[in-house]
Amino acid sequence: MAQPANPAYPANSTQAASDVEVLVVDDQMPFRLASSAVVDATDGFHLWGTAADAAEAVEIVLGSPVAPGLILMDVNLGEVSGIDATRQILAERPEVSIVLVSTIAEPDLPVDASTCGAAGYLPKSRLSPRSLTELAAAAGRSTAADPAEHNEATPEPDGDVTAAAGGDGSTFAPMATAREHGDDEPTRRRVVLADDNLLIREGVAAVLRSIEGVELVAECGDVDSLLSAVAESNPDVVITDIRMPPTHTDEGIAAALQIRADNPDLGVIVLSQFSDPAFVLALFENGSDGLGYLLKERVNPDDLARAITAVVAGESMVDAKIVEVLVQARSQRSSAIDRLTPREREVLGLIAEGLNNAAVAEALVLSDKAVAKHINNIFSKLDLGGEPDAHRRVKAVLLWLSH
Repeated sequence: MAQPANPAYPANSTQAASDVEVLVVDDQMPFRLASSAVVDATDGFHLWGTAADAAEAVEIVLGSPVAPGLILMDVNLGEVSGIDATRQILAERPEVSIVLVSTIAEPDLPVDASTCGAAGYLPKSRLSPRSLTELAAAAGRSTAADPAEHNEATPEPDGDVTAAAGGDGSTFAPMATAREHGDDEPTRRRVVLADDNLLIREGVAAVLRSIEGVELVAECGDVDSLLSAVAESNPDVVITDIRMPPTHTDEGIAAALQIRADNPDLGVIVLSQFSDPAFVLALFENGSDGLGYLLKERVNPDDLARAITAVVAGESMVDAKIVEVLVQARSQRSSAIDRLTPREREVLGLIAEGLNNAAVAEALVLSDKAVAKHINNIFSKLDLGGEPDAHRRVKAVLLWLSH
């Protein structure tokens, strides 16, 4: 049986007996970590546990002798939605208050929340100590906190870092760095993070802080503050959202290309909620060296650490799910890719994910020589002969993605 657990945010042994116990349910780690941080930092609340999907949440709550007082439940949780999980939990534990949260601005969600028995609905962007306290009050649960005493911004996490300044995320906050503590400190990858959504930014920041050898030196809420942070903080890697103020279209891509034009050795990772091939192609238009493209929903310490290592080394990394979407949506029209054998397509697909020859060989259980032969055949069939190998790999990947 699953047990309430939260390794990223350990239980506070000094919590008051009257604290509202909160379960956070979200399939995206950045949101799960950020929501947990908000709960932990709000007076009168204690993090009871976390769950990564609806089935796990139902199992934890119904299998525990003492249920949490409040559940913050994401709506979109895969096969079983937060709405369905709410119904299942309340059928056996009607005393539990459940608040549904979502990043999607659907006008019907508040009605759906009420229909399934939830105590309320809240956009994730509005989750803060004040809104959490108000939610509990609206659900009829008393806390020791006064809503007027809380700041709207997500609180500062523990450690020698400073939370992003300004509730609107319009400025960047330089942070204490390992370089300030002496030359004998181990080398760390200095990272600047940009996302206009405060909750997402804090969630990704929490993931970054959990990665050994990574140092978060600035957090930004818009492109202007991102460019200033890069100029002032001298980072090794920039991690940026795609859609940011003022137009919320492709500012992150434009900023990434500008940053790389000014700092060719700087690694850039774009995080997105969109598996749109147009964004990928725009990012890799002039080459893929030192560039990465990951989906926010799949951000975790392992993948983010691999991406940081790859772009610092001048390599590229594309989220496997994006490649999968592109493969499934391939055009039926004849193209150079159609000349490839199934095995050659497998090899090219893995290259598009950022794997080098050795990693491709390991994934497909082939010899290095066999992989090299497949790659040479791919270059030949795609008419990419006579150019440096690195350029041919980039063009082959772009052909694959556009196909």
